[in-house]
Amino acid sequence: MSTPFTVFRKYTGAMMVVLCVLLMISFVVADALPGMGRGSGGGGRAGATVATWNGGSMTERQLEEALRHRGVLDAFQRAVVTEGIRSAQAAGVDDLPMRVIPLQLRLTREQGVEQDVVRTKIFAQKAREAGMVVSDETVSQFLQALGRDRVSVEQMRVLINGLKVGGGRRATTAFLFDLVREELLTRAFVDSHRYLFNTVLPSEQWDDWLKVNRRIVLEAAPIEVDNFVGEVEDPTDEEVVAYYEEYKDRVARPDFVSAYGGMELPSPNPGFTTPEQVRVEYVVASFQDFIDAALPEVTDEEIEEFYNANREQFISADASLFGEDSLFDEPAAEEESDASSAERSELDAEPSDADSEPIDAEALNDANATEETASEDEPTADAEQAADEASDADAADAASDDIAEAIEEEEEEEESSAESDELESGDAEDTASEDGVVYESLEDVAEEIRTLIAQAKAAEAIDERIEEVRRAVNDDYNKYFDAVLDAEDAGQDPPEPPASLTDLQATAERFGLEHGSLAPASAYDLRETTAGKSIKVERSTGRTAFYFQLAFTEGALDLYEPVVTFDQTDRNRLLLIITERLEQETAELDEVRDEVVAAWKRERAAEIALERAETMATEAEQSGKSLTDFFVDDEDVAPFQTDPMSFLTIGSVSRQTGQVFLRMSRPESLVAAGPDLMEAAFDLAPGEVAAKINHDRSVAYLLRIAQALGTPEELQNEFLRDGATWYGAASTRQARRTAAALALFDTLLTAAELDWEREPDA
Repeated sequence: MSTPFTVFRKYTGAMMVVLCVLLMISFVVADALPGMGRGSGGGGRAGATVATWNGGSMTERQLEEALRHRGVLDAFQRAVVTEGIRSAQAAGVDDLPMRVIPLQLRLTREQGVEQDVVRTKIFAQKAREAGMVVSDETVSQFLQALGRDRVSVEQMRVLINGLKVGGGRRATTAFLFDLVREELLTRAFVDSHRYLFNTVLPSEQWDDWLKVNRRIVLEAAPIEVDNFVGEVEDPTDEEVVAYYEEYKDRVARPDFVSAYGGMELPSPNPGFTTPEQVRVEYVVASFQDFIDAALPEVTDEEIEEFYNANREQFISADASLFGEDSLFDEPAAEEESDASSAERSELDAEPSDADSEPIDAEALNDANATEETASEDEPTADAEQAADEASDADAADAASDDIAEAIEEEEEEEESSAESDELESGDAEDTASEDGVVYESLEDVAEEIRTLIAQAKAAEAIDERIEEVRRAVNDDYNKYFDAVLDAEDAGQDPPEPPASLTDLQATAERFGLEHGSLAPASAYDLRETTAGKSIKVERSTGRTAFYFQLAFTEGALDLYEPVVTFDQTDRNRLLLIITERLEQETAELDEVRDEVVAAWKRERAAEIALERAETMATEAEQSGKSLTDFFVDDEDVAPFQTDPMSFLTIGSVSRQTGQVFLRMSRPESLVAAGPDLMEAAFDLAPGEVAAKINHDRSVAYLLRIAQALGTPEELQNEFLRDGATWYGAASTRQARRTAAALALFDTLLTAAELDWEREPDA
């Protein structure tokens, strides 16, 4: 049986080279890990306190050291795991499992490494206070299991001695044991609350099931916030300054709401800091252009060869599957029989009462009833007549068996000959194989095949072209990078980059491609562009990343470094370089005063709009009318009804496990409907009218349930039938566990009175 070790054995040489290189990089890079923070701890701020909690605190310098130690621990863990795999592979042990779960270490700013390091300190401290102890023997046993019991103590010492802690110092066994001990204490402390994560009460299962299976039609009346901005007086200078101070360090960006499967919503909060931005130059190789160039080059011989090798792709559809009156072919007038004319007359006639009866939904859902209907019905008069006719026909057929066999043999020879001729000449008639499968004729699919072959040729040609461009630009980049390093070694200013790296217009013209450039763009701006949404595929691992992510991931792309990406929509290839990085910058109040005033007034207008909506909701509920009837004479309010919706819906399905992942529904008719608004809508009682403002506080809605699909009794019966095994059960249980863990962490950190003096990474 093939196992991961089978693959490892097959590619031992190449994989060990890669692993050794990775380990060497880990050992060297561990010294540079303070840069994973924000770089804010340098200079005079090194001794500044960054976080405090009950019984502890951490300075910027200590945080940098903790980040460095986290990197050292990660490098050591990967070295032990790798050595265990290598040793097991050398011994021919195919299925040697790991008896422990490796430490889950966050390492990057995007993962929230600063917050995780501080949280680990606090939880390890809580574990000690609770009397938990992790001895040296326990740490040793964990490391032995991590190496699949195949890494000796001496080998571990060698691995530890190869690690640098910082300042040229090497790691010691006691130092590594302390790092592992702290992580294991944190794991033990969290695991002691594991029962909280895994307990889902029946009432909670019912609530989760309702969120997916209870459906309503919501009636909503929008009250636009912009209509009330004119009623807000200008703020005082003190109010302007206070509002500016509150949001001056915030970058205007959408909110990511993690609840209910996660979603991105426009934020109600302004931001007066310009985010980090990049200028991008790029060239585009249009896939369609390469297809157009390849089409004339496709020969008839290639088309015929493709057809013969891939005939299964051109099986002709059986029109009889769609009924006697095919949707694809209209019978010729001269071939219509009296019977078919009569049938058409019947179709043209007015439908009878029987024809207009509604479909029985219960019968459609009952598979057994469907299967038994045909077998249990009594024979009809038409069926008896058909049986009599068949009996008469049998006698006639028996008298002419010899003639029929002779005719069939002759027809088979003719059909075989005709089929051979059709394959050679490309006759328009469909062809049949020996097993009766009917294929579309070569003539009918020739142009389709021509396009397929052209696409294959275009894909090969476009990859070759973009690789030529990459090599040309990369050569210039390498020369420039070497010159920069030489200047640094000589203590000189870096040289100016060549024009070939600051403007790709000439490169595009040289290779016959399209040229493009982007004005300074933030990550959110960049992801809205075709270039930003293109993906980079790592050939060695198959991993992909959007360009807008790479452009703003620390250390991923250097200035002027070329990268090739793939446009998933049009299948174009792109080569992109970042020509300038603009740092995040906070605007002065005088520069953004108008924006500050407008945002302040809009916030007050939202409060007025919600108050008006609440008053209207009370009046509408007392009237007993629908919102449409209540606002029939109000030209400023236009109520509407949503399509039937549930609170949660299917978000995605795992290709590997088939598990369904749920997310909150996003009715198109409701603007920025966040969790608060949706929860309010599904909490409404019959006849109740509520007022709720949307997530970005741009619209206040009056809400009323216009229709509930399914009675409470029907929903209860369905839940009792399949509430424990329905498709969303695993997803909702996982959501409960995650929410419980986050709530626990929040409670523990709040009890510890954790306070960050600056915003940590996120």
